[in-house]
Amino acid sequence: MRLRSFTLAAVLGAVCSWVLPARVAGAPASAYYFDDAAPQLALARGVGDSVRQGVAQAGFHTGADLFDQEWVFGTYMMAAMGLGQVAALHPRTRAEQLLLMELCIDELLTDRVRRFDTDAWGADALQSLATQQGHVAYLGYLDLALGLHRQLDPDSRFRDLNDAITETLWRRYRASRTKLLATYPNQYFPVDNLAAIGALGLHARATRSDRDVQLKELVDAVDQRYLDPTTGLLIQRVDRHGRPVDAGRGSGTALGAYFAAWASPALAARLHAALKQHLTRSPLGFGMVREYAHEDGPGDIDSGPLLLGMSISATGFSLGSARVAGDLEHFESVYRTAHLFGAPTSRGASAAFVNGGPLGNALMLALMTAPRLGEVGL
Repeated sequence: MRLRSFTLAAVLGAVCSWVLPARVAGAPASAYYFDDAAPQLALARGVGDSVRQGVAQAGFHTGADLFDQEWVFGTYMMAAMGLGQVAALHPRTRAEQLLLMELCIDELLTDRVRRFDTDAWGADALQSLATQQGHVAYLGYLDLALGLHRQLDPDSRFRDLNDAITETLWRRYRASRTKLLATYPNQYFPVDNLAAIGALGLHARATRSDRDVQLKELVDAVDQRYLDPTTGLLIQRVDRHGRPVDAGRGSGTALGAYFAAWASPALAARLHAALKQHLTRSPLGFGMVREYAHEDGPGDIDSGPLLLGMSISATGFSLGSARVAGDLEHFESVYRTAHLFGAPTSRGASAAFVNGGPLGNALMLALMTAPRLGEVGL
């Protein structure tokens, strides 16, 4: 009897250690996925508190001035997207979310926040619209936020700027043999271009413009030239001739799927499917995404630190690709990991992931409220 009792206790203990942590960590996932107002609005309030306080470069410590500046820009940009998506999902809060979204966009337009791009190019992106310089790291991401605001508010005070940047991007893409624009001089990243292509798709929808043929040309170029032929993952970086200089990787593929959804739901779905097939692992029910499919390459600013090949960035970004593709299973498993390591907490009506910081929380808001396929029209 003692042996049987001991064996039963051991089995029950093993089952609990296997099942319960994932169950507990994953409990809020379905509420986020199915757009329960309570958690989404609480996280939006937390992000709103952060942007009201101001996002400073001194809060980031990547070891490189350029990347610290990029992260300030990225915080405001992804916060704007998340707040706009929450406004669409919960119309009774639209006025509140739009005010915060406008605060973010106003910050994106300051010299301070766009300095990362100005320093890299030696020229200001907004004062160089008549040139053929790329500036896609700034203009593409900014234009996506502008387009979302305009979709929510047809009388957006940013509409003229949205038009000007969009026409600049169209002109530069027409002149590009590779159908890519440079992030920085002689540096080409397909994921940044997907943000710009998403912005073009969103602008066409918001203004009811007929740009389907031109948009399809850009989407087809990504599909045919910049996906790894073996895995279907998005190539991380190419040279000025469009030739790969890096592999197809998880971080770019997951984030690219979120951006692609605004222009081509079909491409977004293929990117998520490739990521799930070749990179996703779920030890003990905790979803994780590898950065590389075939071998363990180096971690960098895009992937974050790699643990046994698993990428922090790719894992988190795939929350967005899962929502876009309608993949509840993947969303739940990855949320368990985000919950376990992000340490969510609440204060009053606001919520935040303690270990996320301003950028991490802005990303989580945008990715966990990403529109599903067919819903990008908001």
